[in-house]
Amino acid sequence: MLAWKFLAPGAVAPFTGVRWPAGSWIEGRPAPGAGVHACALEDLPYWIDQELWQVELAGPVTRAGRQLIAARGRLVGRVHAWPDSSVGFTGGCIERTRRRVIEALHAAGQVAEADRLAARREAEAEREVALAIAAAGPFFVGYVADVIRRRPYPGTCAYMAANAAAALGGGAGHDEERAEQAAWLRDGLKLAPR
Repeated sequence: MLAWKFLAPGAVAPFTGVRWPAGSWIEGRPAPGAGVHACALEDLPYWIDQELWQVELAGPVTRAGRQLIAARGRLVGRVHAWPDSSVGFTGGCIERTRRRVIEALHAAGQVAEADRLAARREAEAEREVALAIAAAGPFFVGYVADVIRRRPYPGTCAYMAANAAAALGGGAGHDEERAEQAAWLRDGLKLAPR
């Protein structure tokens, strides 16, 4: 089965510190919940790191939470477009958060604040506007500033965008944002099984 895996630089698993050798199989420990972990496309936004790889999983493959677990796995090929394309990914997280906050401001009858936030400007200036509106009015506008501040860190930016969506739209908002993130990774990086 083909899947995906984010790794730290040098093809190192971020939680275990295991270095994945190119093309060689890695065996998982035979214990409940243990094994080789990887992602289906919809899982990727939860595990963002600096390198993205396509992996092949073998043996029984199960799902636990937001990941796949297999008896063994190996690297198939690196997605070289990542992390250079992360600016586009985080830009999408920021824009969706901004749009949700503007819609919430309109729904709350705060049209002047919504129009102020809707005006296009450089990211740092937009962050300052969002902070000023949040300090004087609805706290949720601060999510725009939080997401912008975390732009250099795609995983944290994605997490904050999902939190903002949850604050404004509950669990459905969270799930919608994570699905949008997964769609961006799929389409923006042209991720499809070979």
